[in-house]
Amino acid sequence: MTQHNGTWLNQKKNLIMRNVFRDFCKSRILFNNIKGKVKDKQISFSHMEKLVGTGINKGLLWHLKDICHTLWQDCNPQDHPEEFMLDWIIGAIFHEAMKLKEDIYLLMHYKPAFEKAALSEQALKIYERCRELFETAESNINHSCHKLSCLFEKAGNQIEQVLTKEKHNPLLIRFLIQQNDLIDKAWDEPGYSQTLLKKIFPEGVERAYCIAGEGFLEGSWYAEARAAFEKALELNPNCIEATHGLRLLEKRINEVTHILKREYDAALAKNVGNSKNKSHLDDSKPDIQEIVEGNSEVIIN
Repeated sequence: MTQHNGTWLNQKKNLIMRNVFRDFCKSRILFNNIKGKVKDKQISFSHMEKLVGTGINKGLLWHLKDICHTLWQDCNPQDHPEEFMLDWIIGAIFHEAMKLKEDIYLLMHYKPAFEKAALSEQALKIYERCRELFETAESNINHSCHKLSCLFEKAGNQIEQVLTKEKHNPLLIRFLIQQNDLIDKAWDEPGYSQTLLKKIFPEGVERAYCIAGEGFLEGSWYAEARAAFEKALELNPNCIEATHGLRLLEKRINEVTHILKREYDAALAKNVGNSKNKSHLDDSKPDIQEIVEGNSEVIIN
């Protein structure tokens, strides 16, 4: 890996780690959907294309495999066993999914054509010789689905360990507390997202909301920051970190309000001699309030 790429990875690591977890959740949900269709004899090749894709148009798993290799293929397994193992399992999932895609393609595209051609006596003999290929593909599909289920389970367990090492990543923690439904669906377990937070933060889940609040505050997402800090205090009324975060938030809001008011007054003074322009100036209070308090509903579970 070049020094340039290494620097870029270090700068973007928090975002990349968030995306690894997000794409794992989406890939697992899509695979579970495919597995259900296979069980109901409703195989869909389009879903496999979305999951795996091609070299030209990569699917969810292909992107996930590539980014995991970029992050961890050169890591020392002795120093980073959790990351090394996760990278290996994701690679195994991808290659098994490729096999599944090929078998599904064989059944969906070639078997109907052979069956149609077998209406003639000569083609029927050829079809009989190929029948074993289709029967093997059907058996392989069931085997691959079972194997992929086991691999996704192992990857899920492994990613929990990696998340614990990344517990100070504000983008990742924000995803964990905001995407409850996606995470629960990926693990097919209602309430799993909260269980995961407790595993990552055995010292208290309020710590997760404080980290998220600090991240929101740094990005000037004031309404989201307030909701996160208040959730932390709801979980632990004695949380000093959350109390400090709210105080810092109020200070930041006052600073922003002062700047906005000053800019508004300057604009008003500049246009005071022009009654026409002055009549079109909006009241500053709604604008300031919207910027400070946010203009969208904030949900912190």
